[in-house]
Amino acid sequence: MSVKPARKLEIVQRRQRVAELYLQGWQQDAIAKELTIRQPMVSEDLAKIRQAWRESAIRDFDAARDLELARLDRVEREAWAAWERSKQPSQSATVNGEAGSQTARRTVKHQNGDPRFLDIALRCNEARRQILGIDAPTKVAPTTPDGQPLTREERLIHIKAIISEQFGIKALLADETTEVGDEGGDEGRPAAEAAGGTNGRGAGAAEPAVPLGNPSPPAPSAAS
Repeated sequence: MSVKPARKLEIVQRRQRVAELYLQGWQQDAIAKELTIRQPMVSEDLAKIRQAWRESAIRDFDAARDLELARLDRVEREAWAAWERSKQPSQSATVNGEAGSQTARRTVKHQNGDPRFLDIALRCNEARRQILGIDAPTKVAPTTPDGQPLTREERLIHIKAIISEQFGIKALLADETTEVGDEGGDEGRPAAEAAGGTNGRGAGAAEPAVPLGNPSPPAPSAAS
């Protein structure tokens, strides 16, 4: 069943309003109450809106990528053309003598080409490979503002900031608890275990002596 144009316009306008309220942080029930519609309709509208956003982002990304690639292609073509022109011999003419008895001398100078145009073409190729993701990602190690490697303490601060940002403060606290338990050797264990005890009473349980060789037969009892 086809939808009438007036009905399509009403749906588009409603979804635009739903998107505006959603971006402002409104909950679905509040949006439904504001627009006097049912909550399932709001949920359906949001699903359509998110799908449209994803498709739009993909199209925009592809269009931007194609535009940048086209620009690089043009710059690279111009660079190669300039390189070919820079290899052509340069000619100059020198005129000697007075009017009526002048002589002209032509000078031809062969050239090897301007390497700056090759550098431009090479950079275009590198930029194209980065846009298309052909090369492996470059590993970037965190450093100080002056380019020096981070110390152990600075690396720990950097790692904790990443954990807090990605997983929240609970993950950071759990990581610190594990770190305290791992560092310091006996400091992370209870006092009884640090003292050498394993039975929880502050003293180590004595291990029974293990006899060497064959054990002696038991002594006969008095009754026998």
